[in-house]
Amino acid sequence: MLTAAFKNTKPYRIITGAEDNSIIISEGPPFRFQSNKKEHSNFVSCIKFNPDYTLFASVGFDKKINIWDAAENQVLYSFDSSTPNMHTASIIYVVWIDKSTLATVSVDKTVKVWDLDAKSVKYTLYPLDKASLGEPQVGCGLAYSDSLKLLISLTLDGKINVWEVEKLCEDKGPDFVVHGHQSSVTHVRYAKAVDKLVSIDNQGKISNLKFLFINFNFYF
Repeated sequence: MLTAAFKNTKPYRIITGAEDNSIIISEGPPFRFQSNKKEHSNFVSCIKFNPDYTLFASVGFDKKINIWDAAENQVLYSFDSSTPNMHTASIIYVVWIDKSTLATVSVDKTVKVWDLDAKSVKYTLYPLDKASLGEPQVGCGLAYSDSLKLLISLTLDGKINVWEVEKLCEDKGPDFVVHGHQSSVTHVRYAKAVDKLVSIDNQGKISNLKFLFINFNFYF
């Protein structure tokens, strides 16, 4: 199993995706197997419900996005290689920004924002200038803070890329980037005078970030 999502409105369901390309739907409690869906041709990497639990999205290593009816557990429509401006490599993660907008991150080093009403890509975002992209910019995680209206991606080089959703536009780079440690953190202190969290690792690298940023984990 690679991913799981919980529908917390009746009927309650747990939906999982796995390396055998299957999506398993269980209903409960107690949760029992209901159905096995084979709508992906490669690993199912992430499943997420929209905010009102009427839809869920599944993405996978087949570079495909399926949008599902959460009541009937049937695919309503898909984005695949025939979709203009589609991802060109495995899709790793999906998040919902609102009930008709979602974002995906891919091994192709891009984050894409999707307009489900128009059934098309709204924006393509980059962690760096397009000409500077390399293997370290492969996307490996994505989160959205509804309270802060921020879209946050993680790349293999340990950088946390942050976009303000209200300022999104095509080909936009991050509004700011947090450079994380690449080795064990040995000490951390909050510097009240500058409102920053300061840390040092065992290679002597010092990192600092605005104190507000450490609260993001409460909103993921």
